[in-house]
Amino acid sequence: MSRDISLFSGYSQKENRTTNYCLLVLRMLYEENPKLLDEALDALTGGKTGDTVGVRFQQQRRRKGSVPDGVILQAPFALYIETKNFDWFHDGQLESHLDGLEGERGLRVLLALANFDSVGKSRFAHIEELCETKYGGR
Repeated sequence: MSRDISLFSGYSQKENRTTNYCLLVLRMLYEENPKLLDEALDALTGGKTGDTVGVRFQQQRRRKGSVPDGVILQAPFALYIETKNFDWFHDGQLESHLDGLEGERGLRVLLALANFDSVGKSRFAHIEELCETKYGGR
């Protein structure tokens, strides 16, 4: 069922096209420079992604009792996107996404895209509480 990200997505549902184009822009940022994607994700998540996108090269960095001459690191992260063309999300669907994220490694982010002009922050109070209690704020 999964499809490649494309300028010509072929999706008939508006929210699937919106998701495709969002992913396309993020992929284009990454292809231009991984740091650009890192900065975009950092802005979207309120500064929580840090330097998670891209490979980091380091020399002489202490690692658990040893100091290798060189280290190449790439932090794992997972970003799930749920898109709606209106301002309503089904809590059960978001909870299912959070359960799926729990199985991922590293930084985990659930990004909800919608028209939030008419929604107050209290709309996500249950989901925020769930993140704190069930997932320990991760």
